[in-house]
Amino acid sequence: MPIARNRRATALGAFAFMLACASCASDDPESDTATSEISPTNSDANVGAIGPGGPGDPDSANSLPGDEAGSIDENDGSVPATEDASGTSPDGATATIDSGVTSGGLGCGKAVDAPGTANLSVSAGGKTRTFVAYSPAPVGTALLSLVFVFHGDGGTGAGIHTSFPLEKTSGSEAVVFYPDGVGKTWDLDHMENELPAFDAMIEYAKAHFCIDPSRIFATGFSRGGYMSNQLGCFRGNVLRGIAPQSGGGPYQIGGKFDGKGQLICPGGFTSALSIHGLSDSNVKPTEEAFSQNYWIYKNACTKTYASSTPSPCQLATGCTAGKQVGHCLITGLGHSMWSNAAPAVWGFFKSL
Repeated sequence: MPIARNRRATALGAFAFMLACASCASDDPESDTATSEISPTNSDANVGAIGPGGPGDPDSANSLPGDEAGSIDENDGSVPATEDASGTSPDGATATIDSGVTSGGLGCGKAVDAPGTANLSVSAGGKTRTFVAYSPAPVGTALLSLVFVFHGDGGTGAGIHTSFPLEKTSGSEAVVFYPDGVGKTWDLDHMENELPAFDAMIEYAKAHFCIDPSRIFATGFSRGGYMSNQLGCFRGNVLRGIAPQSGGGPYQIGGKFDGKGQLICPGGFTSALSIHGLSDSNVKPTEEAFSQNYWIYKNACTKTYASSTPSPCQLATGCTAGKQVGHCLITGLGHSMWSNAAPAVWGFFKSL
């Protein structure tokens, strides 16, 4: 069904998503239960064809989802520049950092947490938010990338860490955080509930590890893929790149749109690589097309692609300097992680 321009219908679709997923099984890759995820943009108002003229295509009459009655904090997407162990997020929420990790010695001229895997927490937005953190041993004064990996609906940071241990690919080049969603989910419709924790975890990383704040990335699976796209929109000037897997978006209830009906992201825009199975019946490939068209538009890329690695990944040509957009569309893959996802994700991040 063609995309309707009525943004009210999108709100109803998002509401239906919340009701449906109240009884959904887990879509975490570690779950033994089959999933039945309804994506936030799979309402009748948001289904379109892959490619030009599909969702998110600036040359079509289709608009990205939004609801005029909704409300989202219209902050500028910035992350506080404080280097201490506490800070205030852009929406005014105070974030208190709880460490409990012994020092691993000096790295980049300061004490850092011990290398390895640890269960950590931050206090943000009035809640304690937990996450699994992996950090390699510091090498001299070298600065590391920071990568967030977001689990699917019903999952946990520990679960996605087991099924997608990105550090086995990134090695000594990145600190990797695997956050836990409140109630094992992500509040995609109200990102003001998620941003304080995201900002606080970045502040923790800046205070406790040798990270390069210009090299922060996000990936995730299923609803975690949507979360990656949402953060690319709300924190696009913080994230250097995103790599959603089996997800969709971005969208914003009550968002602002440009003259071509395209969402104006509160936090700017970023590079993006999407990975999606062409046989995914839970999050349709049209959702990936929605995302791809949007990021191509925002990064001023052409719709001509060049082959990339691993195959069958492709990168769009002609993007804004310093930006890249691409996708890996996997024939025969359903709603599960691609076996080459880790090298594809890390290779993309490392190239930026």
